[in-house]
Amino acid sequence: MWELSSWVRWYARYLESLLSTSRVLGYFLCSASSAQEKERAEENVSTFANSDLLKELDSLVDLIEETCKIPDSLCQDNELIRTVTVFVSEDYLSAMEAILIRVREFGHRLSCLSFGELVELVCALRRLERFKERLSPLFSHKVAASEGFWIAVAETRAKLESQREAGSVSVRSSSEEKRVGVSESARFGGRIPMSSSHDSIRFSSGRIVGLNRYNLPFQESVELFA
Repeated sequence: MWELSSWVRWYARYLESLLSTSRVLGYFLCSASSAQEKERAEENVSTFANSDLLKELDSLVDLIEETCKIPDSLCQDNELIRTVTVFVSEDYLSAMEAILIRVREFGHRLSCLSFGELVELVCALRRLERFKERLSPLFSHKVAASEGFWIAVAETRAKLESQREAGSVSVRSSSEEKRVGVSESARFGGRIPMSSSHDSIRFSSGRIVGLNRYNLPFQESVELFA
């Protein structure tokens, strides 16, 4: 009974995550299993902004993370749990397809991604890859589909990391150039002579009257005290 209770609690959380992800995507995730729905989803993804794609990808990874929290006790002799496992397995395939569509789209947008977007995307894919070992034994009957998925994720992440490193070098070079420019400007600015009478040095005390012999431009209004 306790094992069944843990399954009920987990499945309730899983359904909440599934509905949340579906709201972000704009359609119920499982409905994308048909070829027509998948094609429509691919067409829509190509028109989305980078920020929207990142939001969807993060939500899909959240769903995968919740899937990994499935109870270890499978209880294969329980008909209800077997049915739930089948549903989750189908959802997993739909989630993989949705993620793969977005990963490939990002692969086409490498030159259009900002440095911040590259960092965020790499983090999302790394987080996704951490679930690979947990998911493989759970859905061993989906090995053929999973292998291509994980290969595509790893290849895209590697490209993104290379792009990110190149962007990091570019940012550092630009910052160094700016610092050098500011430093040189400051050095030359300090050498500008004071030629105007308004730039004369003002003293608030008459104790420096003896400095007049150096022909410094004191104000005539300085009062001298004996």
